[in-house]
Amino acid sequence: LSEYCDLLPTDIKLTLTSTLVLAHTTYMDFIYMSYLTVYNKHRIQKIQNACLRYSFKVRKRDHISPYRERAKWLSIEQRRILHMSCLLYKVIQFGTPLYLKELITRREDLHTVNIRNKKALSIPKHNTEFFKASFMYQAVHIYNYLQQFYLDYSISTFKKHVKSFILENNITLWYSLYCSTTLMFLIRLYTHAHTPVIVILCICKLRYKWKKHYVYFIPFCLWRQ
Repeated sequence: LSEYCDLLPTDIKLTLTSTLVLAHTTYMDFIYMSYLTVYNKHRIQKIQNACLRYSFKVRKRDHISPYRERAKWLSIEQRRILHMSCLLYKVIQFGTPLYLKELITRREDLHTVNIRNKKALSIPKHNTEFFKASFMYQAVHIYNYLQQFYLDYSISTFKKHVKSFILENNITLWYSLYCSTTLMFLIRLYTHAHTPVIVILCICKLRYKWKKHYVYFIPFCLWRQ
């Protein structure tokens, strides 16, 4: 593609890179990306950044975020949220696949108490932090936040609404398997004590003396406004 960089228009280059390159990174991304380290997620994001730099002829040191907004692209993590939302929409509306449908439980099915958001999904019982990287745990959080869009739409209309909502609100869902439990507690305490937010990204940069590199811990927090 680099040979035709100066010949092709920008929209054609965006289409080519999205079809030939990004399609490999987003296939089943809502499954495998939950179990990647933050370092590997950042490397995948660099692939998308390289596609944008190629399409818009952006220099290496220039910021890429304005060009992503110009192309109306979701980031790699936001694309995962969109794909996970679409899969969950198909499971709820059409009941397929059946093995995922059986894992979904609404709050109103657990008891008869009239509570708020009784149509919301119930978080599956779990005993370990590792379960928070599973599809069902993160899908329940996404559904409860995007519940307003789970109506009788066609899948294309639903996808369009959710994508616009993600772009407008800049929703990001990050979870690292190496997050600290104590740090998670402090973040939740901060969230309840201050103004409510959709997402909190807390980056704790730690440097190990026996290793010459940095490890970033980005715990996952997704809260309703």
